[in-house]
Amino acid sequence: MVRRVVLVLTLAVLEGCGGTPGSGGPALTVRFADATWDGATIPRVGMCRRCGGEGMSPALLVAGVPTGAEALIVEFDDLSFEPLARFGGHGTLRVDCRGATEVRVPSVVEGTMSMPDGVRIERPHRAPVATPDGYLGPCACDGSRNLYQATVKAVVLDPSPKRDHRVLSVARLRLGLTAG
Repeated sequence: MVRRVVLVLTLAVLEGCGGTPGSGGPALTVRFADATWDGATIPRVGMCRRCGGEGMSPALLVAGVPTGAEALIVEFDDLSFEPLARFGGHGTLRVDCRGATEVRVPSVVEGTMSMPDGVRIERPHRAPVATPDGYLGPCACDGSRNLYQATVKAVVLDPSPKRDHRVLSVARLRLGLTAG
């Protein structure tokens, strides 16, 4: 009986740290900060410059940032292209959020390591078609309809070079499909 109670308590504690709605943990939410982005089609302003766009990331509004979070990690991925489908294939931003429960993630321009105050490049994009400097906008110039997503993680930072941050909560936002 004691083992069963310990197991149930352990699972309840672990579940409460997960950050999923209904689990008792914080419910991180993310949405677009402006109507240019709608989650259906990537707007021209968001397409990479190579495809005739402006290479701007969407500005995001993040709510439900859990107590103790030091930063938001924002990974931009092309879910339709396996080499860039995970872990910030199109770049990863780190946004300071200490003490905040809501954060506005500003739009950033592709191809630079220069970021607004409170924002830095955590990892540059991994695309083979451009210099790996910072963020890279959705870049499917061949007419394909690739699906893009942002994954936002509220984390406690790991100061080591490994950057094995402790994730407190996660939310995902569909950015949209390229026009095709």
